[in-house]
Amino acid sequence: MIGNYSLGVTFEGEDARFSLVARSFRQVKLMGLLNVADVSSKVPGEVRKQLATFLSKHRASRLETILAVPRGDVIVRHLTLPVEAEGNLAKVVEYQVASFLPSEEVSVCYDFHAARSSDPKLLHVSIFLIPAPVLDSRLKMCESFGIKLDRVVPVGAAWANYHATLSNKFKGAAALWVTSNGEGYEVVGVRNQSLVWWREVQGADASASGALRDQADAFRAEVQLPLETVVDVVAVGEVRGFPREGEWPSCRLHTLVRAADFGLQIASPDLAGKILPDYFLATATALVSSARRPPIPVNLIPPERRVKTSKWVKVPVGVLAATNVLLGLALLLQPPVQQRAYSSALDREVSRLEPEVKRIRTVEAQIADSQQRSNVLREIRKSNSLALEILRELSNVLPKTTFLTDLNLKNEIVEFSGVSESATALPQMLDNSPYFKDVEFVAPITRDVTGREFCRVRVKLEQKTLFHLPEPQVLNKKTK
Repeated sequence: MIGNYSLGVTFEGEDARFSLVARSFRQVKLMGLLNVADVSSKVPGEVRKQLATFLSKHRASRLETILAVPRGDVIVRHLTLPVEAEGNLAKVVEYQVASFLPSEEVSVCYDFHAARSSDPKLLHVSIFLIPAPVLDSRLKMCESFGIKLDRVVPVGAAWANYHATLSNKFKGAAALWVTSNGEGYEVVGVRNQSLVWWREVQGADASASGALRDQADAFRAEVQLPLETVVDVVAVGEVRGFPREGEWPSCRLHTLVRAADFGLQIASPDLAGKILPDYFLATATALVSSARRPPIPVNLIPPERRVKTSKWVKVPVGVLAATNVLLGLALLLQPPVQQRAYSSALDREVSRLEPEVKRIRTVEAQIADSQQRSNVLREIRKSNSLALEILRELSNVLPKTTFLTDLNLKNEIVEFSGVSESATALPQMLDNSPYFKDVEFVAPITRDVTGREFCRVRVKLEQKTLFHLPEPQVLNKKTK
């Protein structure tokens, strides 16, 4: 079942490109692509209708929309600060931004990202600035198309986020992304999930392989890579001057041409074989939102202008919580009410049977004491047996390479921690059991040095097939 939708938007030349991505519990899937040619010459209502038809086709009624802005619209500054500045980093960046501006009349919007460098005493900070008029024009254009932007991200941050979150092809810690932009190309350098290099190369020299090699050498020098370090160089689509395999011994070359090269699930079979380099940037932009925790969570829209979720969205949650509280109170009050009615009936019967009142009260006390002890013993037996049945079912469902470290049972909800060679496969195995439902991870999956994965999982017991434990049988012996 498809969950959260993300719409990536890019303006490249005269065209507007849209990429719709959906994230479900187990996967990220490319749902559809849309290109609006010569968008500036079209009536906004026409584009609005075309985009609404595209979203309606994929049933994407609620989604997050992200716009990527190119290098030519963004000013980037990289700072190296002492780690002590992390406690008051927002104020430090504010002072730095003020020093970048030529005058007080210049208005910019900015955001920043901080990451620890190889030196534990230093902090690497990337600041992204965009002129306020440029941002306003982009926001108004998107609003005329009927979409409200949730985020505006730099192109470099979009590629860095994609490289860090979803690409399984790039084994090294350093990578260089090369995208063509008409007359030249943009080069994005990533190291250890941080954007450390972003350049725009224009002019005729951009077609030469030597210009690309110069950018690769400059990137190595900037991040101080050892000569033996292999750098992943990725060409998005056709890039003029891109070297052939073996021409750069110190680099590992990649080319993204088809949708399937992007490392995503494809919703429609006709998308998998298409040559889609024009949509790769829009897709990488959509992935910024689909990732639960993007490594570079920047947003150039000022906080006061960002889309805010209405408080009414939380009303159904509040109603459901109140209903659960009332049901809980009813369950708590049910035993005392029943006990009170039972006691009243006994009192009336005792009054009616006055000659035997004393004997009945003595027998009643004995019965009540025995009943209480019986209830305690029955609950203890049922709780222990249910836990044993759950452990038996888990041992049948889970593979032999999975080991449990603890198990908690409360209100038909089971939580357990364990170690497995492939923790991501456990939810499907548990879903296949008739005794469990609503499987979810309650903590991120971690790995140790041996590759084993540590996880904590929560499941609910299936009501229809809930473990039914036999009640203790009482053998009645007839006396002769």
